[in-house]
Amino acid sequence: MFLLSLSIKVVLALTAVVGAWLIVFVYTGSQRGILRNFFLLHLLGIVGWSISTLATLVFESPRIAQIAFISALVLAVAKYYFVLAFPHNKLPADARTYLPLIPFFVALVAALIPGALFTSLTVVDGYYVHLENGPVAVVYLLIVVLFLTYPIYHLRKEFRHKRIKGVEREQIKYLLIGISFFFGVGLLTNSILPVFFDIYALNGIGPSFALVLAGFIIYTISRHHFLELELIIQRSLVYTVLLACIVSVYVVSVHVIGLFIQTESGITIFSSAFITTIVGIFGVPPIDRALRRVTNKFFFKHAYVYADALSRLSEITNHHLAHNDIVRDVKEALNDIFHPLFVGVETTFSTPLKPNLGVSKCDLAVSITLGNNTLGSIRLCEKLSGE
Repeated sequence: MFLLSLSIKVVLALTAVVGAWLIVFVYTGSQRGILRNFFLLHLLGIVGWSISTLATLVFESPRIAQIAFISALVLAVAKYYFVLAFPHNKLPADARTYLPLIPFFVALVAALIPGALFTSLTVVDGYYVHLENGPVAVVYLLIVVLFLTYPIYHLRKEFRHKRIKGVEREQIKYLLIGISFFFGVGLLTNSILPVFFDIYALNGIGPSFALVLAGFIIYTISRHHFLELELIIQRSLVYTVLLACIVSVYVVSVHVIGLFIQTESGITIFSSAFITTIVGIFGVPPIDRALRRVTNKFFFKHAYVYADALSRLSEITNHHLAHNDIVRDVKEALNDIFHPLFVGVETTFSTPLKPNLGVSKCDLAVSITLGNNTLGSIRLCEKLSGE
């Protein structure tokens, strides 16, 4: 039981840390709008739910348990309005949009009144909470169910709509999967089983499934440009690694120099700071470039710098005279820039090329012209990343 209790508490703490980390970087990002605000509110609900559940397990406090109910309610309402505003970053201009706020405030008031949702609380074996249902527990449950089920219904309807295509369709798909899984498990373990079947043994793990939803969101961020947070996530990873490297250099240098200089602590600190500064000046830029190149493969598979691409292709045509050399280097450059399944460069001086790897259709074809004459074409097929 001790290991189970410890594991659940560690997972709850990790959930809160991940949620807080996402809150910081979403808040400091360049993206603005109502979607971003509802997403922040949703993350705040996850953090509050996780921390209050963890604190309830530790302190066995009914007041803290009330915060868990309030946080879960905030999470559900934020997700409801997030889905309504997705993907156009605005809510429907309809008075009915705000009618669900009435049951929200009813549930909020119920959660604030001691004894309304539960009359007694007991922490069993340190890993789950047993509650005696209060007079309005079922009402609270029904209101939460309203906010949890409609987003799933709405996203499913949008996903089936013929006008939804491309990246937007992928965003909706992964958002639907994440919401369905997380809220399904959360509703089962924290509402249905406790209220109707008096089973509380699983309610400690409900908030931890927020990590699963966070995983779906991060995947959507990296592959489908969700909320345009790629730059924020990449920078946070790069700067975290750089900071860890600088701190490590300083700590190691303090210990190493301290082995040789036992009494002069000021000299040790000054020498370590000097070494760290030199390493930072000459070492951080190449490390930063290397880390960005590595993370670009995950966060910026869809992006390229037009000026750099044009400069690279122009340099190839300026440095070569032979047709075969130009074609070879242009294909290599386009492969590096776009990472497609196939690059075809066809000219009047060469035989037609066929896509390899079983690709029968190329998504992009650009003509090579000189005046009114067409000299050939460049064909790019689907990207290796699926973009």
